[in-house]
Amino acid sequence: MKNIVLLLAAFSSIISLAHGQDDGPKYYRAAVQAGPFLFVSGQNAQKGDEVLTGDIAQQTTASLDSLEATLKANGYTLANVVNVTVAIAKEQDFPKFNEVYQKYFSHRPARSTALGVLHQDKGALVEITLVAYKEATAPAK
Repeated sequence: MKNIVLLLAAFSSIISLAHGQDDGPKYYRAAVQAGPFLFVSGQNAQKGDEVLTGDIAQQTTASLDSLEATLKANGYTLANVVNVTVAIAKEQDFPKFNEVYQKYFSHRPARSTALGVLHQDKGALVEITLVAYKEATAPAK
């Protein structure tokens, strides 16, 4: 395990948010690339300090749109996603969350974990974190 951590540290580079969004506090980064992996930080439907509104479907759509934009800005797509972690505030919202989620991951779905949480920041009903992988392509001859 120590070797893996050292390898990731050696190949990691910090990536900023897509669309010129505010990258938040100095300790927060939208994504970190480590070799062929892109680790994308948790996204919810919050924009700056704006208090969240909307139901689980609207918030899930906003979260996934934000994640998709970060992926695209770094040369990845949803098809590159290999792992998704979801924090959902209300267990009863999971079926509606899943309806939206399946629209974004209609291709080979990524491995995913959903966790129930007692508290979400500023009214967030869902927060989604993901990991994407992209094989290096050989230069054209």
